Amino acid sequence: MLKLFFNGLLFASLLVGSNASFACPQNGALVDYNCDGQIKYVFTGDSIVAGKGDTRRQGYVGRLASSLPNVKLQNLGIGGMRAYQLVAAFRTKHRDHSDGNMLKKSDHADFVMIDVGRNDYLGKKTPPQVIREIRRLVNFLSNELGNSDGTPPLIAVATLLPVSSVRGQLQTFAREVNKLLLREKQNSRLPVIIRFDRIPSALISRDGLHPSPAGFIAMTEMVDTFVRTELQNEMHARRLDSDGDGTYDIFEVIKYFTNPSIWDTDQDGVNDGEEIFIRGTNPRVADNIT
Repeated sequence: MLKLFFNGLLFASLLVGSNASFACPQNGALVDYNCDGQIKYVFTGDSIVAGKGDTRRQGYVGRLASSLPNVKLQNLGIGGMRAYQLVAAFRTKHRDHSDGNMLKKSDHADFVMIDVGRNDYLGKKTPPQVIREIRRLVNFLSNELGNSDGTPPLIAVATLLPVSSVRGQLQTFAREVNKLLLREKQNSRLPVIIRFDRIPSALISRDGLHPSPAGFIAMTEMVDTFVRTELQNEMHARRLDSDGDGTYDIFEVIKYFTNPSIWDTDQDGVNDGEEIFIRGTNPRVADNIT
């Protein structure tokens, strides 16, 4: 299984070259990670993902839409969702998503973000149990969301938003979950990337749990910055184009069956990327060029 864990030391600089208009290397300014001609990001978790408490009723996922107009944003946040329930929800149809399976809604995703765990306190789960369930979910999605070509999306896990003292023991619980999440990141066992624990506690609403509208804005800005920088850098690092033909090496091997080290596999004078994405010709069969 491909390792999906981000490592800050591996982030490469953006590799925007002369083939930027080809569909596979990138779509606009964003990497088309699964090379299907569109960008799709999935966000899943509990009521905070769903946007509860946001006066605009959008949450951070909905607010991202204005800054990422070329991205299909799929919000799979469900109020009250717990980590162990989320695993089951992806395996079967959930009552709040009767119009389709959550796994199906995540199909062809380039990126999946998981933000869950705080409600497990109400289910009398321990922080280590929360971590175990999140790890199960990451592994399940990595295996099941292989897309048509067998390459899974990049997956990121968010730390929990701060819980205020009015929530009593839940505040301690959330802190312990975050402590364990960061330990999992340090040991490269979970791709814990989004640091919602760094959102100021002053941006939590009066209920002590959900963000205020200003809190949702702060979360949106954090995710937006991540998407435009670290996420794109990591995707570029994992999607090399060794011969500069506008087609990622991995898809030359498993999808188009071209040579990733040769700019023009069929030696007809037109590079592989142009044949695949612009001309619609077979890059393995030489064409008569006039």
